Amino acid sequence: MFEKVTESGVLKYRMPNILEAYDILEDSGFSSGVTSPLKLKRNIVKILGPMIDISGIEGAESYDDILNMTDSMAVPLSEIADEIMTKAFGAFKKKSS
Repeated sequence: MFEKVTESGVLKYRMPNILEAYDILEDSGFSSGVTSPLKLKRNIVKILGPMIDISGIEGAESYDDILNMTDSMAVPLSEIADEIMTKAFGAFKKKSS
């Protein structure tokens, strides 16, 4: 597990496995032509729930709670989405080669 220290506690997360990486590419909209980096990131943040461990975050009982903690979670979730995007696109590039 990887960690991001936030104002609300430690947010733990894992990288997707290869099957999840392909699902992320599909669910992000990339495979259907979405090219806006903001839209791709938004869609990835939306589907991160299964990869996030919220047990170290004070006041969070679900991933939806994390999404509503805008002040303390926007940056960490954005950074995690960037890392996962890089991994998922890497899987796609390897498949295309």
